[in-house]
Amino acid sequence: MIQSGFCPRLAEVGQHAYIYNEESNIRYGSTSDQQTLQAWLQQLPHPTALFACDDVFALRITEVCGISNIQVPQDLAVLGVDNDEILCNMSDPPLSSIVLDVKNGGYQAAKLLHSIVKDKQLPQFNIVINPIRIERRKSVSDKLVLGALKLIETENNGLISITEILNRLCVSRRVLEKHFRKEVGISIYQYILDYRTSCFAEKLLTSDLPIMDIAFELGYEDYINLTKSFKRIYQMTPTQYRNYYKYGKTTTIINPNNQ
Repeated sequence: MIQSGFCPRLAEVGQHAYIYNEESNIRYGSTSDQQTLQAWLQQLPHPTALFACDDVFALRITEVCGISNIQVPQDLAVLGVDNDEILCNMSDPPLSSIVLDVKNGGYQAAKLLHSIVKDKQLPQFNIVINPIRIERRKSVSDKLVLGALKLIETENNGLISITEILNRLCVSRRVLEKHFRKEVGISIYQYILDYRTSCFAEKLLTSDLPIMDIAFELGYEDYINLTKSFKRIYQMTPTQYRNYYKYGKTTTIINPNNQ
């Protein structure tokens, strides 16, 4: 199922997929299974992005990388699924992971169970657990950058000014910008903008409030600029994003190639 959607999408953007097909369950398997995985990881080109089926397997990947002299994320960027906080933080460096809408999935399961009990019938069904966002955990060692990231991600959904960050860290803009670009790859301004937008995107999927109310609840006074930033990152408007990922409506999705 994953290969049927994931691989063609990579091909569309000119990327090649390398598939690891385990013959046995390596998560609980033998040393020989680990050696097979290690050999497969070592033949991958660098850098490579690796999408694991879940956090358990992603943790196994980073463990094998550690004994194989494969640097994460410089050589191999690993993304898990489930956002299991214990597993993700056991990894060195910590794992980024896809957060799933399990709360809504549980609601749909209970709703289906109630229908089965009530109607005495077992219908054909699929309960789809949709992704909400990626929980990004930082693979950085620079204490100055870590301090800035902590402030951004803990202060009111990213609504903290760069001036306040500089004052809290007792550092100049030039020094922080130099450290930040080296570790994160983008400016601190761009990171704050992207983080604010990701908070907004998550609320679009987890809240039933009107979109403008969500923006104001998160402290965004300039809705027009927020929408522009959102469209730049997600290639669709907030309404289209919610319709597609929350309600499964595809008719309003725009094609970024035709913009």
